[in-house]
Amino acid sequence: MKTKIHRIWKIIRYGEELEVGFILSGVLAAVSDAFKPFIVLLTSKVLIEAVLEKTRYDVLFQKILILISVYFLLSLVVSFCTQQSQVHGKNFLRKHDMKKAVHLLNIDYEWTENEEMRKNIIELYNLETKNVFGFRPFVSYISRTAGGMTGILLALYFTYGFFQKEFSLGGLSKWTVNGGFILVFVGVFFLTLRINAGINKNFAKVIGGENLKMLRFLKSYNQLIYRYQSGKDIRLYHQDLVKRYGTKYRYYMEKSHTFLSDVFTKSCALETLMTCLVLGVIYLFVGLKTIYGAVRFSEVLLYIGVFNQMIKQAMDLVDSLSCLYASDIYREKLLDYYATGEKRNFSGEESSKTSKASGIEVKNLFFSYPSSEKEVLKDISFEVKKGERLAIVGVNGSGKSTLVKLLMGLYSNYSGKISVEGKDIQKMDFHVHAEKFSPVFQDFKLLALTLKENLCAFQERSDEEIRKVMKETGLSEFYEKHGGDVYLSREFEEKGVEISGGEAQKIALARALLKDGAIFILDEPTAALDPISEYEIYKKFDSMTSGKTSIFISHRLSSCKFCDSILVLDEGRIVQRGSHDELLSEAKGKYKELWEAQAQYYQDDEKRWIES
Repeated sequence: MKTKIHRIWKIIRYGEELEVGFILSGVLAAVSDAFKPFIVLLTSKVLIEAVLEKTRYDVLFQKILILISVYFLLSLVVSFCTQQSQVHGKNFLRKHDMKKAVHLLNIDYEWTENEEMRKNIIELYNLETKNVFGFRPFVSYISRTAGGMTGILLALYFTYGFFQKEFSLGGLSKWTVNGGFILVFVGVFFLTLRINAGINKNFAKVIGGENLKMLRFLKSYNQLIYRYQSGKDIRLYHQDLVKRYGTKYRYYMEKSHTFLSDVFTKSCALETLMTCLVLGVIYLFVGLKTIYGAVRFSEVLLYIGVFNQMIKQAMDLVDSLSCLYASDIYREKLLDYYATGEKRNFSGEESSKTSKASGIEVKNLFFSYPSSEKEVLKDISFEVKKGERLAIVGVNGSGKSTLVKLLMGLYSNYSGKISVEGKDIQKMDFHVHAEKFSPVFQDFKLLALTLKENLCAFQERSDEEIRKVMKETGLSEFYEKHGGDVYLSREFEEKGVEISGGEAQKIALARALLKDGAIFILDEPTAALDPISEYEIYKKFDSMTSGKTSIFISHRLSSCKFCDSILVLDEGRIVQRGSHDELLSEAKGKYKELWEAQAQYYQDDEKRWIES
């Protein structure tokens, strides 16, 4: 319980830090609203007393005017704070989404590939789309809790005089009778709290735990059906599959609705039953005190109303507290999300781009992924001179892509040392270090934005510079036809264009060339192409980056013959290094073994490659 309370306080601080007034305005609205019913009850008491005691009109008018003025001011405060809460809520949600995104961008890259992190992100999204989780419900629960506590305190203030009145029943003193009434009232209150909390806890368990698989299925189904990109495949291959999944979709929806209906029916029935029980006790108790003369007739309506308000505020408090308790799973996951991911500690050392060619030195590098104890790279040491063309080859899973990600600073949790231009990259700001690299990954991504935004997201480039790289990558015709403002998808703009896989690869190459980093990296972006096409693209890219430090990754050895040096990886270790001819001359070397294994696929075309 102490941990849950601590999380509530941390989330309140989080909300107010992102958007000042977001939670406070909702709380003020609820607290102010809690006063209004008591003003109405006081007004009724004053009117009844005026009739019974024949109060002078000027005195009555003065009292009523004061009460009405107070009620009006409270209404203004409630209206203003409610409106402010809604405005702050919209601002907060935008900032909250941005903060989550910024956190994901700021943590070390390896955490974005962590399975637990991915699972947490999906669960957060699913919970935030539910009405009982997320920040809007949280503010509602906090506000209702504050309003409920205020209402109960006000009711206790008004009932203090009620319990002080002299009264005996059947020889029992007023303290015995009052104590019995309080015992029944408090007992019913806590019984309701316990049962309601149990219902909400079960609800949270199903929605936040067992229901996540169902929610993931429903989300995936909607994406499958409504994303136009899957239309061709569905029509040609999967119509029967979609129908079967449609049946499963309806089953899950019915199951979800049945569960929700059952939960809310039980909750409402319980609340109604407990309210009726307490009301009966209240009417009986106030009636007996009135009959025995302990309560004046003008006070009957006041005390019944006060006790009614106490019940209402108590029930609301029970409901809000139980919902706060049940929704703790969201707060726990959100705080875990922000706590996940080790941020790199920089020394503040800066590097300048004074050189367009960089040397790289790696010493005794060991690396394991955060979620695994298995070493992916083992005792890696090598040097790349400025302007050198290095190929890194090896079978799938040998650690090639992991190694280049380490060179670019995407992974930092390693032992050993990586230096660029003589500077330890762990002592450099990541963004400064990243400026040195122009990579094209095997799994490169183009955003659903304009062509120009994809090409120049890192900095402004002139139209002449864009035209130049588009020409170098064979996209002049595409650029002249569509221009730089065309969207590369129809997700944001219905007039966007659907580009082919080949066009996407060329745009990714153009983006790297336009960035013009000191170090170019090609990490098998052409793996889906045939060997001849891959070799030609690698050769062309090499000519475009002449004089720059370049690293080429491939599992096809023939594509990297032109490189100055070839690094052979096997099971996370460097087993060979040298030129193509030098490595082939080692009869028992891994490179020759791989070359001969691949020779059957490109033997007929070897003459053409050599000639080119």
